[in-house]
Amino acid sequence: MKKTKKRLKVLAVVQARMTSARLPGKALADILGKPNTRWIIERLQAARELDGVILGITDQKEDDPLAELAQEINVPFYRGRNEELVEMYYEITKKFPQYEHDNLTSQLRRAATGLPLNIAEGSGSWSRRVFLNFLGFAYRSSKECDAALRLAKDLAYISEGEYKDITNKLDLFMRTLYKFMCSVESQVSQAQVQRNYFYQQQKYYLEQDLKEKEQVNEGSKIN
Repeated sequence: MKKTKKRLKVLAVVQARMTSARLPGKALADILGKPNTRWIIERLQAARELDGVILGITDQKEDDPLAELAQEINVPFYRGRNEELVEMYYEITKKFPQYEHDNLTSQLRRAATGLPLNIAEGSGSWSRRVFLNFLGFAYRSSKECDAALRLAKDLAYISEGEYKDITNKLDLFMRTLYKFMCSVESQVSQAQVQRNYFYQQQKYYLEQDLKEKEQVNEGSKIN
């Protein structure tokens, strides 16, 4: 009997914010008795090919009403910084000396763009096993970003505060990546996972990194 492969879940992320420059508050603008964003979410929920809808909003106070809307209509939501991670890397490298343009600046930007691009490229693969490898590549890009940021801090190209700010964002990316790895892995046979030595190695290293960060955080709380 031929086994049918489990398909990946398809989710839609609705990005919304209250601080639009052209039309502030448009995300909750009333349209025929309902907020604008609610109309969008409900139309997506009616799509048969989607498994769920998530509302993505910033952590700014102005977007609190959007979080309340999500809770009201029982839709999961994610709050994050207004700046995208890759954009933060590009902004911070503008402070680097000109003579680093073809060295550290270029290296860090390439590593940063590798975070989303590896995931995007892997998602188009016909094989989930191959997809797992690309998630491993994304993890390696995150390690490269971390090393380059440490060097930039040691060379006084960025401040301690800037370093902590962007590494906290990178840490969140790595945690999210690990959860995504586990999700994709659950849709691949255990035999295939065991034969994928490259992926197993990358996932193990990522697990160790996250455990080490947890220990450091716990230590700082005690101190």
